[in-house]
Amino acid sequence: MPTDNTACDVWIVCALAEEAEATTKVIAEQCGVQFTDDYAKQNNKRQYKWTIIKNDVGESLNVRVSWAPGAGPQEMGLHLQALLNEMPARFVGMTGICAGERDKTALGDLIVGERAFLYDQGKVVLNEHGQPVHKHDVETWGPNRDTLQYVRSFDGWKPLVAKLPRRPTRRQQRDWLIDWLLQNPTLSLNDIPDPEIDAHAPNVVQIAQKLPKIFTKKYQLTATYRKINRRFDPAYHDPKASKAHIVPVASGNAVRADNPFAQIQTPIRSAIALEMEGATFYRIVSKDFPGAHSLFVKGVCDYADPEKDDSYHHYAAEASALYMLSFIQKYVTEELMPRPTASHQDASQGETPPRLPADLPKDLPFFTGRDRFIEQIREALADTAGADPPLPIAITALGGEGKTSCAARYCHQYAQNYNAIFWIQAQSKTTLAEGYAAIASRMGLSAATEADQTLVIRAVKHWLESNHDWLMVLDNADDLTIVRDFIPSHYGGHILITSQESAVGDIAHAMELPKLSLEDSALLLLRRAKRISRNRPFDHATTEDKEAALSIAAEVECLPLALDQAGAYIEEAKISPAKYLTEFKSRAAELLKKNGKMSDQARKSVTITFSLAFEKVNTAHPLAGDLLRCCAFLAPSNIPESIFTQSKPEFGDLWLHAANPNFWDEIVSEARRYSLLTRDSENDTLSIHRLVQIVLRDAISETDRRNWANTAINAISYAFPSFEYEFWQSCDQMLPHALACIDRVNRYQIASYEAGILLMETASYLNERAQYVQAEQLYDSTIRILISSVGPEHPDTLSSIAGLAIIYVNQGRYNDAEPLYLQVKEIQERVLGKEHPDTLGSVHNLALLYDNQGRYEEAEPMYLQVTEIWERVLGKEHPDTLSSINNLANLYKNQGRYEEAEPMYLQVKEIRERVLGKEHPNTLSSINNLANLYSDRGRYEEAEPLYLLVKEIQERVLGKEHPDTLSSTNNLAGLYVNQGRYEEAEPLYLLAKEIRERVLGKEHPDTLSSINNLALLYSNQGRYEEAEPLYLRVVSGFEKKLGKNHPWTKIAVRGYVFVLRQLGRAAEADALEARFAD
Repeated sequence: MPTDNTACDVWIVCALAEEAEATTKVIAEQCGVQFTDDYAKQNNKRQYKWTIIKNDVGESLNVRVSWAPGAGPQEMGLHLQALLNEMPARFVGMTGICAGERDKTALGDLIVGERAFLYDQGKVVLNEHGQPVHKHDVETWGPNRDTLQYVRSFDGWKPLVAKLPRRPTRRQQRDWLIDWLLQNPTLSLNDIPDPEIDAHAPNVVQIAQKLPKIFTKKYQLTATYRKINRRFDPAYHDPKASKAHIVPVASGNAVRADNPFAQIQTPIRSAIALEMEGATFYRIVSKDFPGAHSLFVKGVCDYADPEKDDSYHHYAAEASALYMLSFIQKYVTEELMPRPTASHQDASQGETPPRLPADLPKDLPFFTGRDRFIEQIREALADTAGADPPLPIAITALGGEGKTSCAARYCHQYAQNYNAIFWIQAQSKTTLAEGYAAIASRMGLSAATEADQTLVIRAVKHWLESNHDWLMVLDNADDLTIVRDFIPSHYGGHILITSQESAVGDIAHAMELPKLSLEDSALLLLRRAKRISRNRPFDHATTEDKEAALSIAAEVECLPLALDQAGAYIEEAKISPAKYLTEFKSRAAELLKKNGKMSDQARKSVTITFSLAFEKVNTAHPLAGDLLRCCAFLAPSNIPESIFTQSKPEFGDLWLHAANPNFWDEIVSEARRYSLLTRDSENDTLSIHRLVQIVLRDAISETDRRNWANTAINAISYAFPSFEYEFWQSCDQMLPHALACIDRVNRYQIASYEAGILLMETASYLNERAQYVQAEQLYDSTIRILISSVGPEHPDTLSSIAGLAIIYVNQGRYNDAEPLYLQVKEIQERVLGKEHPDTLGSVHNLALLYDNQGRYEEAEPMYLQVTEIWERVLGKEHPDTLSSINNLANLYKNQGRYEEAEPMYLQVKEIRERVLGKEHPNTLSSINNLANLYSDRGRYEEAEPLYLLVKEIQERVLGKEHPDTLSSTNNLAGLYVNQGRYEEAEPLYLLAKEIRERVLGKEHPDTLSSINNLALLYSNQGRYEEAEPLYLRVVSGFEKKLGKNHPWTKIAVRGYVFVLRQLGRAAEADALEARFAD
């Protein structure tokens, strides 16, 4: 019988009485002791059992075991707090059973709680689809670092647990039975020897009765199961030895049988165990009784799914108790955990936080938007505990993103977790050595007085290796190669690094600092500018301030250093955020140099921060510096690497070396140092911060700015793709960079030939995407530049004039287009000759213009002229000749001269099918034209199969979203309308409308044409209420895009007027007619 119950060394608490019973049974059997029942003198007389055992060095330990009066975190919290308040202990353990993830654990495995968290903590909000989403608010608790480090190398539990008889699960029993019968197909379960049944399938009867699809009433395998054999149930294997998983534990308020591991792993991915009390256990001990050590150990008894298996409860509970007993006997000793003296206990009651280093940056009063990242730092540092070898955590990001602020906030927030915190400037070997010397002096090391820095560094590294619960921050370690020599090979504390280096290699585990959200950035600005107090939310600001702050945040791309500077300037200049926004747009480079007079003067301005980083890159690798300078003159995001790797070597050394993949990777790698440039390897693009661009451009002379702008213009001009549909995606990627270069053209008044070509290529693509206003402006500039650089009669100058004419035609501005076509035609006839292909192309364009205007008598002789010359010069089967014949046939069809048009369509179709193939786009165009002719003549039975044929091939070859495919879909719908087959026409019109809105945009003329067709369909069906808003949109869109006098606009107006009259809105119809009257 135990004889001393005056002092408590160890508490073991359990959630269930059966878990406590397993614990006392194991301790009694292993240690040869008996337990005495007792109860707490206070706090509702809570029951417990106690005994005295010996640890591995022969010291006596008073061990007490108790269980909560009910299950769940609340009951455990009240119970544990009451026990420890009355009877404190050196060590507190928790044993029992839990659920494990099926793919990661086996029944009987042990879960050692590295930390624990409440997985159902947080709040439920609605997402953009109105669905509930759980936003986790996860805080974790765990054992102290000494305990956790010891656990990671502890294996004294294995011999004890290995002797524990391990019962097979019902699934294992079933699999063994199936395997036995498959090997003995003529026998039944009744034929299995009893010793084998007892060893492998003690629940044989219950298993067989619950699985009638597998076992017959005579306990043989069913014929169906014999046929599928082993496809679903692999042969039985004896369970392996139990494993101990040192992992995070998820605690909740309910027993789960719905396999919730995907849910609990949302906040912490490595959590593979689930129970109810662990988080509360760790929280109570670590927060309320910091002098005690603690450890959670439970055995896996089920998988938290519908197939609960109670047969493993006893094994799992006893296995966890054996682990805990062996750990206590090894760990709870006077050497590792000395009993506190009375004076120490008194002192601990008023324990103060550890002394912070004098050079630790102040905790910023306006720190905003990074609370979750600070918690992630804590989790990452906890994950490194006990790793072999340990690895520092490196916060990486561009200068000015707030790496130092986050490290300082972590130090202030979690200072109570450390016995000592060291802050070292790590810019160079000199500052690192000085920092280590300061540590030696502060910790009273004998080497502190040594003149030899090597001896000092060695002594400090030895101290770090020999001590625990310290934190060392290496700030601004932008050259990680020099840091390596200062990091000890093993240690029991934490090392946190801040660095602009994006690639940290094997020196540390990188944590990239995420960009501040736009709203958090605006909030930081307003707090720093004192427009709202530091504790007020964003909504407390005025609407004007909020809008201006959001715009400023977008301008500086949410860079905290720039926001801090802006806030200081707003405060000291006594201006509004809106006023600052106006000033920033006009003189950003100047404002980025300014630090507020009342700001921390140790903080560098944005300009100095980026300039220093660039100088380091440029010195180490000049071509990397050139890459950054060139990127400074492009759009900041998604810069295609092909601009450099697939360009002309004569653009400069950068392009010459970029053609070699190995050289290019080296250049990009150097440019990425200090995070000035980022790389998306999956999409082969680069990105640079907008403020880095501003600083780099401002740092060079006006002459150099013009030179780099010219270089960027040349590169983009060469790289810009053709504007055909199949290249639209590439054009979209290149467009922002083309527009950025065009801005440089205007800013520096660049009038080079390459600049003119870039403007023309960009204008051609914008015209294709119906961006007529912007395209027209670019063509005007193109013509001016090309006339200046290569002359008014150069072919490219004439092409740009013709391009402007096409813009006018597309807008229905025929009177503006005609003189341009005539001007181009006159010059080409004079300079190139009347039969030159370019001249004939101009004549052809002029004929198309007259055709569109209904000036058929003028268009026809021009078509005939072009056709005759092309047939003679190029041949009857040349694509240009066929195009001319096709357009002449179109003219005849428009005039109702179907007998003349049909054979021409057939001729072009036959030649294109033979020369180009039946699926070539030009061939399909001919078939489509022929179908249009048949439809116009009422020959619907002949038209329909042609439309269907074209549509099927285009969908297969070009894709369902290609403009040509959509035109065919539209034409087929029109045929159905002409036949009165409205139900078949409507879904086709809707399909064309939906795709065009998505691909071309809601205001593209082709999109508006689809909407007009749908409105006409509804009007024909008498569905005027549905037609009216569609017509309103079409008329408004056509007027904006094409003008009041364009034929398409006038057709839409007529349809809208008719619908308004049918709805009884005659006054509106009259007003509309009057507004669009000639």
